[in-house]
Amino acid sequence: MTLLSLVLISTGCEDKIDSPAVNPSEGETVEVTLNIGIANEADGAGANASPVSKVAAGNNSGSAFEVVPVSDVQTKSGTDIPDQLYKLEIIQYSSTGVKLQSPTLSSPITIGTTITVNLQAESNCKLLLIAHSNSNYFSGLSGKTTLGAVRSATDLVVEAKTSDINKIATDATGSALASMPYYLLLEDVNIINEGGRYKIQSTAGSDVRLLLKRLAVKVQLDWTFAPEMTNNGYTLKEVKLCQVPAHYRLIPQIEETDKWGEVYPTSVVEFVDAYRLTGDELANAKGSKTVWIPANARGFSTYATSPIYRNKENANAAAPAPNL
Repeated sequence: MTLLSLVLISTGCEDKIDSPAVNPSEGETVEVTLNIGIANEADGAGANASPVSKVAAGNNSGSAFEVVPVSDVQTKSGTDIPDQLYKLEIIQYSSTGVKLQSPTLSSPITIGTTITVNLQAESNCKLLLIAHSNSNYFSGLSGKTTLGAVRSATDLVVEAKTSDINKIATDATGSALASMPYYLLLEDVNIINEGGRYKIQSTAGSDVRLLLKRLAVKVQLDWTFAPEMTNNGYTLKEVKLCQVPAHYRLIPQIEETDKWGEVYPTSVVEFVDAYRLTGDELANAKGSKTVWIPANARGFSTYATSPIYRNKENANAAAPAPNL
């Protein structure tokens, strides 16, 4: 029996950001204090223990191999974050998505440092934060006057396989993660004055934590064989990870479906094989391969009511599929 596991491991001193001059008709700007961190990574297996596989559930007849998502058993050391944020851009939009302010900090920011930026005191506004790192991928943001233009812009789409993101070591830490973009989109917040200081609150009145997300998701694929398969002369010829989004997008294109709920990116975007290992590459992998890929959520199927129904028929057609 072949066992294949899939692990998603899916983001002091005070600096001041100078804001460009604003015409009075565009609204008065105020100094807003921010403290920016990095969101904790989530385990893609979604549980503390690995779920029961189809084979373990009693579906033994004719099964060539079983696929089991395995929870990450390592402690979270917090080392897989960048040492600093590079070229942080903060864009404020009105409730209708029209750009109001866009302060930029070009000097590196240490994670957790308090900064002050000039934004408009506004209700029901939107904030887009992007740390470009040491790359120029999203340099076209400044030319977009609406959030809709950012969502649909083709010059903000990065081909995954050829990007510098995929050249980052998957075990990188600190400064080695300098080419990884981080982002955050807040769809509905208020800039309010409380106790003589302006800050960001949700429309429900709670303070908003600014935790940027890593643009890429880390995916680890492991494969092993039962001794009887090796003894019987079974030879693995190929391993590939299929149906991965071909591009990194600053804001995922979300699609609402009747069968799987909210998924992203949409089914109309391009999907490709993340890798295809044969020959020496397969031998050198030694049973494990870890890569960066664009975020990909295919929703939940109500038809998969037990492990035996976790199959191709009940999966989204664009769901990532590890093939042996």
